[in-house]
Amino acid sequence: MGNGLRTQARRILLQQIAPVYHQASGSQKQHILEEFVTATGYARKYAQWLLNHTEEIFTTPVVLRRRYGPEVEEALVLIWKTLNRICAKRLIPILPDILKTLEEEGHVQLSKEHRVLLHSMSAATADRLLQAHRYTHPPVLSTTKAGPLLKQQIPIRTFAQWDEAKPGFLEVDLVAHCGGRLQGGCLYTITLTDVATGWTECFPLLNRGREAVLSALKRALTLFPFPILGIDTDNGGEFINEEVAAFCVREQITFTRGRPYEKRDQCFVEQKNGVVVRQVVGHGRLVGEHSYQRLDQLYRALHWYVNYFQPSMKLVSKQVEGRTIHRNYDVAKTPLQRVLLSGALSPAQQQELRTIWKAFDPLRLFQQVEQLQQITPQPANRLRSSHLCSLSSQDALRSLSYRKQGKQMRCPRRNGRARMS
Repeated sequence: MGNGLRTQARRILLQQIAPVYHQASGSQKQHILEEFVTATGYARKYAQWLLNHTEEIFTTPVVLRRRYGPEVEEALVLIWKTLNRICAKRLIPILPDILKTLEEEGHVQLSKEHRVLLHSMSAATADRLLQAHRYTHPPVLSTTKAGPLLKQQIPIRTFAQWDEAKPGFLEVDLVAHCGGRLQGGCLYTITLTDVATGWTECFPLLNRGREAVLSALKRALTLFPFPILGIDTDNGGEFINEEVAAFCVREQITFTRGRPYEKRDQCFVEQKNGVVVRQVVGHGRLVGEHSYQRLDQLYRALHWYVNYFQPSMKLVSKQVEGRTIHRNYDVAKTPLQRVLLSGALSPAQQQELRTIWKAFDPLRLFQQVEQLQQITPQPANRLRSSHLCSLSSQDALRSLSYRKQGKQMRCPRRNGRARMS
């Protein structure tokens, strides 16, 4: 196409020339057509077709009625943001439960017709409606350094050997908050993910020394709702050392490691590093005791948000047909749902977890996490503290009254930047 007029100008010119073209003689039509081609840059055959089908082109098109109106779309977006912008295949299975909770809390008001439409929405339709809000993250640097001590005494476990159906076998990894610059000290996050259920705990570290890692592992024993039976780490010196090995022997925990330079062997925890740590904390540089305390508060809130309200899908089977791989996944479930279905807890323990789940308003919990996100490199006066802390099962029963009174949940303590909006 040549350097002709813009589309709107071409349409106006076509409307003006078409009546004259229809009434002109043969030689005049040829002259008008040549001028129209020169002005618009159209090919001759296409320009001739346009002039002969003007009525068809400018006929008012039939406006199709949207099945999902703005009310349904707004409710979908709110639920999606409350669940931290997860993909639609993870969102749709848990959508009815979250919608019911948000309606009870007064955050969403839908008619019966709109509620039925939202419940019947497919994952593909939800992805299409939410497509404009997606975003990506920049790449990160690796800070893993090999730990040669005891390396031959710790057996290797590959990603293909993770077939544990029983909760308690964890993958462990470190994330550096270095801001793309490895020089100097920075904070770290140790992430522990259960292979069977996806239950994830994160702890901040002032450094990646042995003592800091060992202290985080001891804290993890008190936060997982089931006993820790085994841990699998990379080959970093922060894990492959005598202190961690002795801790595992003392606590009767199986200790294995992945192959060097094979991130697939820690695929479960690597995935949580991205969707939990990087997506919430971001890629900025964090240093100092102040950021450490704020990061610890954030992870205490994420303990509830990620494990109670973030569904995930697990790979059920994989078929290889030539160069094509077919993967089948189960229905998306939250780590809490997988723990309850695993049979690893007693009925009393299951009831405690259900009671805690009912005590939370997911939207307010999400807003608490958003406030605590301000720990990423910003002026200290922009930080806002949160009243959301870890709570015991007995404290969760008392917290129900806060929810009924419409107040923001305040939970007692227990010992033991990418945007999310």
